[in-house]
Amino acid sequence: VPEVLAELRAAYGPNLEKVAVVFHNAAFDYFILFNKYGQRLVHIADTMLMARILGGFKDVVSLKALAEKYGLPAKGDLNFMKGVQCPDAIQLAALRDYATNDAAITRKLADLFIPQLQCRPIELWLAEYTIKQFVERPLTIDSNLVQETAGKQRAHIESLVKDTGHTRE
Repeated sequence: VPEVLAELRAAYGPNLEKVAVVFHNAAFDYFILFNKYGQRLVHIADTMLMARILGGFKDVVSLKALAEKYGLPAKGDLNFMKGVQCPDAIQLAALRDYATNDAAITRKLADLFIPQLQCRPIELWLAEYTIKQFVERPLTIDSNLVQETAGKQRAHIESLVKDTGHTRE
């Protein structure tokens, strides 16, 4: 992967700023790119979120379901990899074909969805912004501070209850 990223950076800039990177479930894939390989992206499009925007939250938006819905090639499955920890050359080739097919389906979905969403740029921007916030700026929680604050809050509530002349019960 580092060799591929170096080639992409040479062609499209260090943060691939000269291109939009299209994912299906960008929160997962971009998370890997960012956290494992340190790759930031400037322009992100997510066909899963586009499908949500267009179809609502009741629709199933898996790549398999969307491929079927729009008459695209079948997604395929990874059953051939069950229990495999070290794939051989044949399995690696099958994985490459599987991933290539997923990318082709994702591209075709983007080609279908983007024209429908051009009149809704704020929703595309918001989807991209949300993904970047999730991946690049994860929420960190100071559990000690949470416990300390919860203890103070409980003590304060007990004090207020006591001042009323009643018990918690």
